[in-house]
Amino acid sequence: MSKTPAALLVAAMIWLTGSPAQALSPTSDPLDDALALLRTDPAAAVVALERLSAAGDAEATASLATALEITGGDPERSERLWAQALADGSQNARLNIGMRRLLNDIDTDDAEAFAMLRDLEEPFQAFAAYPMGRAYLLGNGVKQDLERGSHLLATAVENEPGNIDAQFLLGRAYRNGWGGKDRCRRRLHPSEDRR
Repeated sequence: MSKTPAALLVAAMIWLTGSPAQALSPTSDPLDDALALLRTDPAAAVVALERLSAAGDAEATASLATALEITGGDPERSERLWAQALADGSQNARLNIGMRRLLNDIDTDDAEAFAMLRDLEEPFQAFAAYPMGRAYLLGNGVKQDLERGSHLLATAVENEPGNIDAQFLLGRAYRNGWGGKDRCRRRLHPSEDRR
């Protein structure tokens, strides 16, 4: 199974559903407003994100990189913006770059990418559950741990019910008993718990 299409799909899903930084903000702010514009006026969103990025907002820089990718902008500039946002401490950049590297076809990226995702701040970790669970199942960049991988994939499916890759891998894990036999039996045969 190629890792590249999954990386792009996961990155796009995160930005289309909203970033963790937006979900945690109790009030609207300029970054939230700019991101909301992506749905209705992408060109205006890019202009607003440019201003915020120029003012030193690392999350705006990461969002600008995403906006350029979504709107078909300059891919080389987008990569430079991702690197800048990461260097400036953006958790969204850490999440996006970590997922891309962990899900790409370059095995030498896996250990560093896994570490990037593992070290995310708490609210961002839920978004990394799928790539980290997959890494644990397959031993990509980390020592294989089938039970931990199954647990993370269950979290990913709960957080993103439409993630069919996570559903497939979780089903495979349960079928093979990788998440602990009792836990897998309860997931596959919930009626047995009622007896």
